Amino acid sequence: MDANLSSNSSLLEYRKVIFMLSAWLRKLIEIADKLNLHNISLTSKEVLSKVESNNFSIAVVGEFKRGKSSLINALLGQNILPTNILPTTATLNRIKYGIEPRIQIKFKDGKTEDIESDKLSQYVTKLTPESTRIAASVKEATIYYPISYCRNDVDIIDTPGLEDEAAMTAVTLSTLPKVDAAIFVTMALAPLSKSEEVFLSEKLLRQSISRILFVVTGIDRCQSIEDADKAIQRTKDKIKQIIGLEVQKEFDPAYSHYKKQLNLVKQFEVIGVSAYQALQAKKNGDSSLLDQSRFSELEAALERLIEEKGKLLLNFSIDKVITLSESILHAISTQKLSLEKKRTILTNNYNLVDSSLNNEESAKAAEYFAQYKDLINDIQRQMAILLEQLENNLKEAVTEVLDKISSALFIGEHSQIIERLKRLDNKIIEVLENRSRRWAGKIQVTIRRNVLETPEICRPEPEQTLQWMNSVGKYAVDLGSSLKQQLSQSCLASKLYGITERGATEKSFLEHFRHTYISHLETIIIQHIESSKSSRQGLEAQISQVFSTSAPGLMPPKEKEQWLVEKRLSIAREETRIELALQELQEIQKETQEIQENAYIIKEQITD
Repeated sequence: MDANLSSNSSLLEYRKVIFMLSAWLRKLIEIADKLNLHNISLTSKEVLSKVESNNFSIAVVGEFKRGKSSLINALLGQNILPTNILPTTATLNRIKYGIEPRIQIKFKDGKTEDIESDKLSQYVTKLTPESTRIAASVKEATIYYPISYCRNDVDIIDTPGLEDEAAMTAVTLSTLPKVDAAIFVTMALAPLSKSEEVFLSEKLLRQSISRILFVVTGIDRCQSIEDADKAIQRTKDKIKQIIGLEVQKEFDPAYSHYKKQLNLVKQFEVIGVSAYQALQAKKNGDSSLLDQSRFSELEAALERLIEEKGKLLLNFSIDKVITLSESILHAISTQKLSLEKKRTILTNNYNLVDSSLNNEESAKAAEYFAQYKDLINDIQRQMAILLEQLENNLKEAVTEVLDKISSALFIGEHSQIIERLKRLDNKIIEVLENRSRRWAGKIQVTIRRNVLETPEICRPEPEQTLQWMNSVGKYAVDLGSSLKQQLSQSCLASKLYGITERGATEKSFLEHFRHTYISHLETIIIQHIESSKSSRQGLEAQISQVFSTSAPGLMPPKEKEQWLVEKRLSIAREETRIELALQELQEIQKETQEIQENAYIIKEQITD
């Protein structure tokens, strides 16, 4: 396929491939949704949107204070992006083509705001505490500008500097998988630091980025042209070494997912420029200074890169299809193994049930059911203990809170004291609600653990277990709500403050108030526990029923026989369900493999 896709024939081929990519991605989305692979589905949708919009993005990346924003300003010919001697950029700044210059701020909450260009630093930098605060709420700034490079849906993205702050580095790293090309910026006076080498080898080269331009900025700071050339050559030698080391790993299966794009960046360009001189030259119409800045060389390379937009976009999208297909195939293999393991367990259970049906009095079956009966009794004892602990847990919670109050509670004007006492009531309410929920959680964890420890052949149905756990949660919520309603309406602390007798000292008054408050609260707790007795008995009955209905060792012979027959039928139905699920996974696996294989074929045709 022709790289520039300029002829009618190549344009037709390009559109044909785009159509196929869209169809493949839609199928991958359908498959991912069917398999509940949410992240893969989301990524597939993002790639599909990119393919159908024909958008091409170039990220400008590098460590902080390497001149990324200055470089983009030089491309624009104006000081649009903020620059400073300190680390500046705190958000993504996206340059898009626009006939009239304008700036739109997109906030993380979905809101947008148009601003004047001289206000941009207030939204996207860390230059002041206020701008830092605002930048934290900004998703990205989009600068619309009549720049020729950004015609035909090309975006240039200014990213936060690496190694500045962890959050800023994370923003940049999260952007890399979504871009088609990159401009990696380093400085002439300190080309490719150790951390830059690590970023290049461990991050940038492992993305689906088909083209990377390496730019050495600040050549005007070198003492001579020869020194600038040496800095550029040192950078080129280091990059060669890094790519060479990465290519050596091609035979390691762990690196197979990105070794093809290493081949694409082997023929890389390293360009030395002075963004400062270029910007001044463009502002003043100084062609001699522009030549001195060597910026035209970068602009020519950028134009060549953009001319390859169609091919690079296809490379990016096809790489994504291949990677997403691989992830789906891995997930399918995992799900198949899980189903096959369940099928093996079911087969063993079926054999046990069958042998129990044929010989109910066999020593093996008798011993098995006797052990199960002991397990059921132990579970019921644990549940009863936990249910009895609720009242003590709530009383302990009250005592813990009130042991911490001091005489400072009663210092000040009457209105101030009453307000503090209201807050004390609210604190008690909060603690009681939390403690009752924690108690419910503890019981739910215990029941879940005990269910999992139960032999699978006699394990309660998931619906039964879930119903009982929901009942426990509802009981705790109802109890907490009931306590909250009474305490909120009674304003207990304020009332007790009004009727508590003053002691000889503040300490004796505080002790008397605390003792009276605890006594009243414990009475209220006991009343509510008693009033919910029938609900608690219902919970105990439920747990007994959940396990007893699954416990053949507790059944009379006829019921046990019926249970065994039903269990055998249940196992057979589950085996059928697993077999159907495996067949469906096999079909999905075949479809995904076909997509991946076809994507590889198109990939070879494009890269030839």
